Amino acid sequence: MQTTSNFIQTNGIKIHYERLGSGKQPFVLCHGITDNGRCMLRLGEYLADRFDVILVDARGHGLSDKPAAGNYTADHHADDVYGLLQGLGFDKPILYGHSMGARTVTRVAAKYPDVPRAVILEDPVFIIPPTPEEMVGHDQWVGQFAAEIERWKTLSEAERLEMAEKAGHRDWT
Repeated sequence: MQTTSNFIQTNGIKIHYERLGSGKQPFVLCHGITDNGRCMLRLGEYLADRFDVILVDARGHGLSDKPAAGNYTADHHADDVYGLLQGLGFDKPILYGHSMGARTVTRVAAKYPDVPRAVILEDPVFIIPPTPEEMVGHDQWVGQFAAEIERWKTLSEAERLEMAEKAGHRDWT
């Protein structure tokens, strides 16, 4: 199914989105932290015969602008989605979010409760302090993850490109 690609200026940055569907009820899909809007394409295609589907690239992801560090809070993401909704003239959209996207749409609903018709959360990320039992092994895991990141830094450009292809992200290098 064909999508249309566009940008909207909000909060001092350009947010990229793709659109598909019937032009009826707006249905906005917000991705997780490691993805971009295109990861929701198959779901969007499934919904397109009943909804006006928007696949959003969150700030710092996909083709959206990548502002300086410190500008990636839940409020920044929520205000970006709110700006997109206002810019597109949506009335009572359904907001769907996965992981970080779930945090984003939850924040939109909390800050602007009259905006969404419904909120759908998949695998939401909420910061709940861990119990002491949950912390067992945490330092070891963090150390292993840090070592893996250091290993990634030693990869050649060809190896990094191969990793990006396997990850399915068109803009990872």
